[in-house]
Amino acid sequence: MQPRNRVLNAVEHKEIDRFPRDLGGLVSGIPKIAYVKLLKILNLPVTDIQISDTIQQLAQIEESILKKFKIDTRHVRAKGQKSKIIDTDTFIDPYGVKYQKIGIMEYPILYYESVSFPLAKASLQDLHNYRWPKPTEEWFSGCEREAKNHKKETEYAIVADPLSGGIQEQATWLRGNEQFLHDLYNNRDFIEELLDLALVNQQEIVEMYLDNLGEYVDILIYGDDYGNQDRLMMHPNMWRNLIKPRVKILIETIKKINKGVKIQLHSCGMIHTIIPDLIELGFDILNPMQPCMNHSLLKENYGEKICFHGGVDIQYTLPYGTFQEITNEIKRVTNELGSDSTGYIFAMAHNILADVPPENILTAYNSLDR
Repeated sequence: MQPRNRVLNAVEHKEIDRFPRDLGGLVSGIPKIAYVKLLKILNLPVTDIQISDTIQQLAQIEESILKKFKIDTRHVRAKGQKSKIIDTDTFIDPYGVKYQKIGIMEYPILYYESVSFPLAKASLQDLHNYRWPKPTEEWFSGCEREAKNHKKETEYAIVADPLSGGIQEQATWLRGNEQFLHDLYNNRDFIEELLDLALVNQQEIVEMYLDNLGEYVDILIYGDDYGNQDRLMMHPNMWRNLIKPRVKILIETIKKINKGVKIQLHSCGMIHTIIPDLIELGFDILNPMQPCMNHSLLKENYGEKICFHGGVDIQYTLPYGTFQEITNEIKRVTNELGSDSTGYIFAMAHNILADVPPENILTAYNSLDR
């Protein structure tokens, strides 16, 4: 079975010859630190490694690695608007959020952390005066050619990574997480207006993105974190009142442009209470299926209505597990999320972390073939 067919069949709950595999995207990648170690153990040259995402310090994974691990997807991502570089440690993104590097002596750059937020102390008038970044054709230069080449010259499923966080995330980053949560209960008019403006900005971006990608994209990822490790960030009914209606409008916008594209939601955390809502909204794929959720129960309840993606524990088992523990984890996840032999795409529960030994990465992917 060809990789693209394997992926799309899994999403549509049709017969597949094996579980499709995803690696190399914005939420399924490998940071440069871990990637360099992987190249070394494979006796491959460690030169000219490109960074595909600055904040997470993800490496651009070579085609040889993707083929070695039998990856069925190929990711594309528009370059977007350039950030403003302050110094070697600090930059400001197009929305005005300031980031600083986080590192240790051995690894001076692990990732970048947001440290200040442009609307943290804003009034409603300040919000109205805030200038949202307007997408231009330059943001998307080259992504159509890349997607077209993959679609025409290969058999892989083409996945478009998001340019930014989703509606809730964007509002949180602009306001700051603590202030955003405070506003939910004490400044509702501000939050409603902020979310409305974030929706408009998302629509403008996705419309131009899909216009450039055209018919060449198979899956579009929408990233919007809703969960903590043990619950939603806000009460489910509040999420249904504030976030769901706006996401519904965005999905309608996407489907109007490309009704055939599959939409994957990336939302970390314990989000089981709103999975029926996510299915209702029209999401086709749910990622990352962190281990904090009951995989077996979710597959039993929703496995025929949505495709699951991810699930492999990256917090404990992958970085610290033994050979047997990692193998058992892979078996557990594939048996639970893929209990009906379809409706599941294999991946880690988010990006592989910088401290994961290369031997453990190889064990994880090699165990799939046993």
